[in-house]
Amino acid sequence: MLDDLDKRILNILQKDTRATNAAIGEAVGLSAAAVHGRIKRLEKRGIIRRFTVELDPDALHMQVLAFAQVFLQEMRRSEEAAAAFARIPEVVEVHYTVGEACFLLKLRCPDTASLEHVLTNINDIPPVRATQTIIVLRSGKQQINPPLYVNQIPTLPADAAQE
Repeated sequence: MLDDLDKRILNILQKDTRATNAAIGEAVGLSAAAVHGRIKRLEKRGIIRRFTVELDPDALHMQVLAFAQVFLQEMRRSEEAAAAFARIPEVVEVHYTVGEACFLLKLRCPDTASLEHVLTNINDIPPVRATQTIIVLRSGKQQINPPLYVNQIPTLPADAAQE
């Protein structure tokens, strides 16, 4: 279980993985050494998997974001299909799903011609029966990590407190 200090530390690290232990400590009211110890424990428990960077797909000319629902002929070959999807560089996420589709794939491509090529490759994988693709026009929100709720005492806006 995470306490509020761990959650606050994680929230800071999610925004800036290069934040120093001293800066984090100042923000949460701990010493740099205490922050270091907490981060090491979070790593040991597997809560922090790794420290990484977030790349801007548009800056890398990977402007086309699409999701493909994949329908299989035989469910028993789903592991084989998932392994094949994972070998395609433009497939950035593979999700097993419940419903008519067996998988939801997140795809990143430089253009629609590349997307068409990737979809052809996906459809050529033997257990794949069909795909249905959705191309994203614009993203309203993208979040990598799950939300961390910190128990805080609600405060009133400054103008409401004077009423």
